[in-house]
Amino acid sequence: MTVVLETAEDFGLALRTTREAAGRTLRDVADVTKLGVRTLEALEKNQIDRLPPGIFRRAVVRAYAKEVGLDPEDT
Repeated sequence: MTVVLETAEDFGLALRTTREAAGRTLRDVADVTKLGVRTLEALEKNQIDRLPPGIFRRAVVRAYAKEVGLDPEDT
């Protein structure tokens, strides 16, 4: 699946929309990725400063993307 973003603010919305379209809850994604629901909520709300620093941010995005069916590299 490809997600087209118009602005950086669309990033979290695109992730949430993709997750919901797949019929997944935040709890579903959290259970599989071993990431906290609060971390995933922050990602969907574009609150990047609430994510772990450094390379962990990239890992969070990649894990989320993979779990909802997006290409982790493109995301």
